[in-house]
Amino acid sequence: MSILTFLKAYFKPTLILTIFSTLILSFIVNAKPTEKSNFNTHESTESRQMETTIDVIVGLAKPPYVISESDTGFELEVITTVLNKMDTSPRFIYAPLGRSLKLLDQGMGEALLTINEYIVPNSKIRSNPYITYQNVAISLRSSGINIDKIEDLEKNSVASFQFAHKYLGPIFATATKNNANYIEIPNQFQQVEMLLEKRIEVIVMDINIFNYIFTQLKMGNKAQPELSVHKVFPENPYSMAFKDETKVQTFNTKLTEFLQSPEYQSLKQKYKIF
Repeated sequence: MSILTFLKAYFKPTLILTIFSTLILSFIVNAKPTEKSNFNTHESTESRQMETTIDVIVGLAKPPYVISESDTGFELEVITTVLNKMDTSPRFIYAPLGRSLKLLDQGMGEALLTINEYIVPNSKIRSNPYITYQNVAISLRSSGINIDKIEDLEKNSVASFQFAHKYLGPIFATATKNNANYIEIPNQFQQVEMLLEKRIEVIVMDINIFNYIFTQLKMGNKAQPELSVHKVFPENPYSMAFKDETKVQTFNTKLTEFLQSPEYQSLKQKYKIF
């Protein structure tokens, strides 16, 4: 005898309907997950993959390239865009250059920005260049200083950015080693202030960083001084180092696509990168 026949024999029709509905509902609730739950699992996994983050070590603020207060700036936005194309988001860790070089080796990050072959000799973990800095020597025109080549920087008091003796190559390293009046400063705003206050004769830094800082400094009632820009350095292309070398090729592919896009040109115009 079927369940339905049994119910008809012993219960009223309305009660039969109630009991039958309860049995059906119980079956649905206790049923094992089907294709729908499998789809949701897949969707959840895909979502997690899209939300992958990596810790990226970057030096202290150097606008317009790095604006740490908002995780913006030309360099950070280039990196963010390229990593997003890899379904990855960066979490930036800011540290002085002297410390940031050690953090990757100590396991406190998965990638490191603004490096070259002098900083990271291992080409397997180094990406293609994603940005080019143009470092220059800058002096007050009133000082009458002539700088025609890098070696001339031995003669004057010079303030440069931290680890410049490694970033700017062996000729600069030798010139600064022979200069007792050479210093390196983590804060590049301080570099510019020292020049304008005549506490140093020459500063060495990227021209776009200098232009940004110079326009931000308030001169009060003082007239803006005339400057001499000595273009004695070649362009400095910088790359990104990955702890996981398998990420390098994918990064390079997405970087090439982005550098050829109108979006990249718009970003250069936004930050006045020349």
